[in-house]
Amino acid sequence: MLGNIDLRCRDIFATDEPFGNVSIVLVGDIRQLPPVFDSPLYAQGGRDRDLELTGYAAYSVFEHCVHLKEVFRQSGIEEQQFREALLRLSDGKSTIEDWELFKSRQYMSLTVEEKNNFKNAICLFPKKEDAAAYNYKQLEKLGYPVARVMSSNNFQTAEHASTDDAKGLQKIVLLSKESRVMLRKNICTEFGLVNGSTGTVVDVVYENNKKPPTHMPTAVMVKFDKYTGPQLYEEPNVNVIPIVPAITN
Repeated sequence: MLGNIDLRCRDIFATDEPFGNVSIVLVGDIRQLPPVFDSPLYAQGGRDRDLELTGYAAYSVFEHCVHLKEVFRQSGIEEQQFREALLRLSDGKSTIEDWELFKSRQYMSLTVEEKNNFKNAICLFPKKEDAAAYNYKQLEKLGYPVARVMSSNNFQTAEHASTDDAKGLQKIVLLSKESRVMLRKNICTEFGLVNGSTGTVVDVVYENNKKPPTHMPTAVMVKFDKYTGPQLYEEPNVNVIPIVPAITN
């Protein structure tokens, strides 16, 4: 990725200087997981692809490093035990006490009241198929008809492209009323419609005499949690916005 950024910047600014001779700042935690199917930037040797070598050469240009030592996300006295347990976990030095602390927050150990607090929480899964299975179960629980929205492709390469190649667009999307959804692209940053914004589907709109899965919906009406722009409806505080089909090349 860094190699691609370096080469693209050189193309844009028409110079052979690293990163097109513009300022670049890298931010991250060295204890995070390594990149998928790739080596960390700081790893020595083991690179046999041109792009990997380009990325490593670009990384070697950086001369200054600022080490941030203070934790802000889990700050305060009340978070001290949790904060220290996380630090030991990242260093591979967890204790029995840390294990007991993490285990106390296992879902099965929580009270009914605590479980209800996480009823609408976003769940994280290690694999895409796990997330898809969970989402399907949530759709079933809603009890509404499910619209099967199929992608429309005008070329064989597009038809067989992966979600990553299609810049996040999926071949099949399942939607129903009251299903929770997440926006995958910036639409209007000024009013809070950004990549990662969450909301609830109010309705899936089709043209007359058209229906799923044969036809694409005209729009998906979504009530966003944190939309701050003009209201589509006269009723106050109804943040319903139509999301129309997206096209990618």
